[in-house]
Amino acid sequence: MRGGQIQIWNGSKVEIGSGCLLGFIDIFANRGANIQVGKNVGFTWTVKLHAHEFGILTVGDECLIAKDSLITISDMHSIIDLRTKERINPAANVSIGKRVWLAENVRVLKGVVIGDGSIIGTCSVVTKDIPPESLAIGTPARVVRDGVTWSHELI
Repeated sequence: MRGGQIQIWNGSKVEIGSGCLLGFIDIFANRGANIQVGKNVGFTWTVKLHAHEFGILTVGDECLIAKDSLITISDMHSIIDLRTKERINPAANVSIGKRVWLAENVRVLKGVVIGDGSIIGTCSVVTKDIPPESLAIGTPARVVRDGVTWSHELI
C-alpha cells in the first residue's frame, strides 16, 4: 500500500488476500458491510471500494483494477417514494470474478456481477451483470465482444 485510507466500522469486515498491490486504496466499510479482496489483486493509484450499508463487495483473485475506479454496493443516500414513504434504492451486493480487468475510471454500481476473465473499458459505468470472458464498454456498459481474455504483457 502506497497510501490511502481504510475505514472499518464496528460490525463490518474487510479481508485482503496475500500478494495484493493496494496502491492508494480507499476502503470504506460501514456497519455490517463485508469487503473481500482475493489474492494477487492489483490496484493502481486511487481505487475506491465502498460499502456504506449492510452487504457484500467481493473482488476475485488476480484482478487488475486501474486508477480512479469505484466499486460500490450503495447509492450512499436514500431515495424515498413520496406516496409510500418507502425507500426505493436499497443496497445490493457486488461480485467481481477472478482475473477481471477494470480499466481506468470505471464505475461498478450496486447489484452487479462481473464474470471471470472479463474486461471493462475505460470510463465505463457497469449497471448490469457482465458474463464471463466478455469485453464491455460504455455508459452504461454493454458487451461488445465475448470469448476474450487479457494479459499483462503486450504481445
